[in-house]
Amino acid sequence: ALLPTNGEILINNIPLNKITFKTYLERLGIVDQSDYIINGSLIDNITLVKENCTEEELNFAIEKSYVYEIFDKFPQEENTIIGEGGVHVSSGQRQKIAMARLFLKNPDLILLDEATNALDIINEKSILKNIKEEYSDRIVIAITHRLSILEDFDKIYVLGDDNIVESGSFKELLKLEGKFYRLYHGIR
Repeated sequence: ALLPTNGEILINNIPLNKITFKTYLERLGIVDQSDYIINGSLIDNITLVKENCTEEELNFAIEKSYVYEIFDKFPQEENTIIGEGGVHVSSGQRQKIAMARLFLKNPDLILLDEATNALDIINEKSILKNIKEEYSDRIVIAITHRLSILEDFDKIYVLGDDNIVESGSFKELLKLEGKFYRLYHGIR
């Protein structure tokens, strides 16, 4: 990792250069649109981020991600083998599995990279509400083209061709009637 030339980067008041890469990865939760699926059961695919988890932790992750909704769609429910790369699950189901991993891992820093683009609006809003409630004391960074999910974020950065063109809260950016406003309303 590149270190800053001026000042320092802290993660929970610990300087970045004092954190090992392995420790850093353990504290980081990433959900993207192509999360890896192993050739194991639905439960195996959730617990791979924390194999020694308690039943309580697992149940919490299953509940907060709504992944339990997909169990009854398979013959052996949560014990169904879903195939290498997740050939037996849809992209929305894969994203729910990835969200369950996030809740199970309980990271300090969360990065959502188009993490809900395959979910329907009800699941998307419900899962994001759970992330907001459970991780209100954490840093959550979301990269998305679905601007409606950003309403509750404290700070939004709008990227142009080669830099940040606007920043502010959801309401502030709409009031500006700039690029964010045009993107949100589908205006060219």
